[in-house]
Amino acid sequence: MASDGTVGAPYGHEIGAMLRERREAMGVSLAEVEAATRIRQKYLAAIESDDWHLLPGEIVGRGFLRNYAAYLELEPEEVMERRRAITDPNVASTLSNTSAGATLPPSRQVDYRPKDVALHDDEELDEEESGSSLPFLPILLIGVLLFFGWWNLDRIGTWAFNAYTGIQSRLTELTASSPEPVVPTPNPEANVPLAPTATLVASTGGDSSSVAAVPTDTPTAPAIVLPTDTPTTPAIVLPTDTPTAPPLVPPTDTPTLA
Repeated sequence: MASDGTVGAPYGHEIGAMLRERREAMGVSLAEVEAATRIRQKYLAAIESDDWHLLPGEIVGRGFLRNYAAYLELEPEEVMERRRAITDPNVASTLSNTSAGATLPPSRQVDYRPKDVALHDDEELDEEESGSSLPFLPILLIGVLLFFGWWNLDRIGTWAFNAYTGIQSRLTELTASSPEPVVPTPNPEANVPLAPTATLVASTGGDSSSVAAVPTDTPTAPAIVLPTDTPTTPAIVLPTDTPTAPPLVPPTDTPTLA
């Protein structure tokens, strides 16, 4: 029985002892295993001593066991089957007559030190990088052209709008400041023709006398007013010299002599 209270495997030594022997045969210390597998030394020592109760848990411990076995170049699945056989008596009895109970093959010396290997030449790598970037150059160029075209179009539209607004404002200022044309005011008195002047002629005959109005030969023409740039005073029309009619003498009843 193992130290954690589980039933030991019926096919020989424990997993921890097997792992420790393999590590010592490889000449690797626990510190080196920790640096390679990122598993803390206290957990590695617990696995080698079969103290699974010192591990964070069964599931985490099995993950440590798998990585440790892979580092030691053991078959991880076979080591995991051994662990399952230890924790489950039914599995142990089933695997007792299989190859799981056989001893592991001897270890072999392997150099785990990293080596510098040139995977690609620098020239080939540069050609691949330049070749992979070529298909994207036209797309990038088109995008840049579209961006600058849209930007310039927006600027042109703004300039045209500002110019149109400035012209409209200038026209409004000029219209407001220009003087209004002076329209001459018509003079109704100047345009009205003068009536012909009449003269009174006395006539005698019979018992009564009458006065007849005779028009003059040439009536006075109205003055013509020409429009000028500045309004002028209307022309003053002087009356013509019209002869005055003699006073009318009313007829009197003259008695006739017998």
